Amino acid sequence: TLRPLRLYTYVMKIQQQQQLTGREILIIPRLFMTLLSLLFLDGCLWALVLVEREKKKKFMSCCVTKNEKEGMSNTNNDYNIGGPPMEVIVLASSWPTLVMTTRPFTNTLEAMVISVLLLIVTLDHHHLRISTTHKDSNDSNNSNGSKTTTVQHERRLIIPLLIGIICSIGLFVRFTFAFFALPIVLLFLYNRWRDSVTNLVWNVCSLAISFFMVSLLFVTIDWYYYQSHHSSTRADDITIQTPKTWSCHRDAFLATASK
Repeated sequence: TLRPLRLYTYVMKIQQQQQLTGREILIIPRLFMTLLSLLFLDGCLWALVLVEREKKKKFMSCCVTKNEKEGMSNTNNDYNIGGPPMEVIVLASSWPTLVMTTRPFTNTLEAMVISVLLLIVTLDHHHLRISTTHKDSNDSNNSNGSKTTTVQHERRLIIPLLIGIICSIGLFVRFTFAFFALPIVLLFLYNRWRDSVTNLVWNVCSLAISFFMVSLLFVTIDWYYYQSHHSSTRADDITIQTPKTWSCHRDAFLATASK
């Protein structure tokens, strides 16, 4: 809540957060969460739908006969219609999205991190299937095969590091993230195990290293923050119980939070 307020005071050149009105304190964090939900929830779902449609097109093009290609042209035209997919419209217009994801809740941040993790693992699974199906054709051409192997090697280096970073962020956002992320991470490790055991061990090590490095960074930031604010203000001075106490302790609360 305080991050968008600080950004708003910096952009609007407001000297102190105490000068913000109650309407600004209420609306600005919700607008910020709405933008984040559009990017990480609707955007990730849009990308997942495009990947799934591409898989269906390739599957239908491989299985369909020549006599049925004319009938498939109508379905392909339906896929090429501009605008957001129906899945994204259903998600964006549902009442949990309109009510919950527009507020600064940890559940909302947890859903965003899970969406990003699901998108990364799905794209990795999709590219892995493509690389296995086209392995023979790439081996026939040495130049194309070398290019695809270098791209796949770079992807295998980056993806486990990204998954470790995302898991660390999600676990610090909300501890229940571990239960939702466990099946997704197991799918990623299963794909690596199908490739080779050595690849599985290497990915587990890189994922664990990135996870512990980012976790150590979060722990250090938390330790520095609470040590610097330990003796500044007592908890009783910033406890908000009723609207009357908020009007009395408003300046002390905002002054402590802005430090």
